Amino acid sequence: AMESGELQYGDRFTPEDTAALAADPRFVSNDAPSLTPFAIKLNNQVGPTSDINVRKALSHAFDYEAAIEAISGRGVVMQGPLATALTPWHRADLPILGFDMEAAKAALAASEYAGGFEMEYVYVTGLTEEELFGLILLERAAELGITVNMVPLVWPDMVARAATAETAPNAMAVYSGTDYVDPDNFLWQAYHSSQAGFWAAASHYMNPALDKLLEDARADTNPDNRKKLYD
Repeated sequence: AMESGELQYGDRFTPEDTAALAADPRFVSNDAPSLTPFAIKLNNQVGPTSDINVRKALSHAFDYEAAIEAISGRGVVMQGPLATALTPWHRADLPILGFDMEAAKAALAASEYAGGFEMEYVYVTGLTEEELFGLILLERAAELGITVNMVPLVWPDMVARAATAETAPNAMAVYSGTDYVDPDNFLWQAYHSSQAGFWAAASHYMNPALDKLLEDARADTNPDNRKKLYD
């Protein structure tokens, strides 16, 4: 439709279509860094992923560089939970998650699921990059004896699945946009205990100490104080 002139603007193309359109002089490709972090939310309360060592194993077993390559280099591996373009709030000296199968094996061995297990990876039907990320997870998890079942769903069904810890999938692919350029937008909705069951908090993560930091940062009007709290 873009090539025929039926459409003048679009997004959410496949990586291949993005590259093809970018090479066409009729179109301009926006390569500016976005404020759209992507995460695979792991259920913290129910099932194998409620075991912190399983979550560590999956985090180590994911091939992050392969994921960047799968989207034609249009992204970066995140440093912490905030997009790198979210200045001045992003903190650049945080550890970066990395692919390390030996660390993954050690973490799984320390879990209650050392023999492996089956898990769901739920993603948006037709969203190519989320499917590719799931396939990367599937391939590496298999080396740990973990069977990843790919489950494409329409977004409303994913939102419904996330509503309770019992129905939330083991792993759910989530892009987070923003209505206001502030860390509160991303961190409150994803990590404050009150948000468990909201789609951005599909992990059902709950931590009273972090809740207090987020509450204090939300209430403070001094940006320097807020920066320290978010850091």
